[in-house]
Amino acid sequence: MRNVSLFFAIVLICPVLIGCGGGAPSDFPRTFPVTVTVMNGATAISDAEVFFTPEGGGDLGRFTIRGTTNASGAATIRTIAQNHSANGAPEGTFLVYVVKEPEAPPERPQEELDLMDAREREAYDRQRARELQALPREVPTKFSRPNTSGLRITVEPGRGGTLNVDVSQN
Repeated sequence: MRNVSLFFAIVLICPVLIGCGGGAPSDFPRTFPVTVTVMNGATAISDAEVFFTPEGGGDLGRFTIRGTTNASGAATIRTIAQNHSANGAPEGTFLVYVVKEPEAPPERPQEELDLMDAREREAYDRQRARELQALPREVPTKFSRPNTSGLRITVEPGRGGTLNVDVSQN
């Protein structure tokens, strides 16, 4: 019994003594503070996802660079890789895009969907897709793709960056 207790004590204590191995991966870039504000005229857009993609591709494409807007329309950008993240974005020029899907009406109950035959379900799915496509968008589709948004930001060492986006300016 004593040996079993000793074994469990070692198993539980060793990870604490050794550590989690946290810290940034060796190739994680240095980041600089970046804020993006998303507005529709004078109205802040909350809960929009803001993404950065490196202009011209490159090594930075391995990282997810993103943020979510708050009630004031401001998103603090973070750079994410595997199990590590840091506030800010790496140095470079980025295409920026903003995504906010409209709130979809609830789907029919699963029990009701299960009773449909294949043809009824296909017709229902097509109709629902049309209804979802017709929902009004707070952020026009143009802004939801890096190649159509027309948004760019250059992040400079020591300065970071700020971008103000007004989605009413189609």
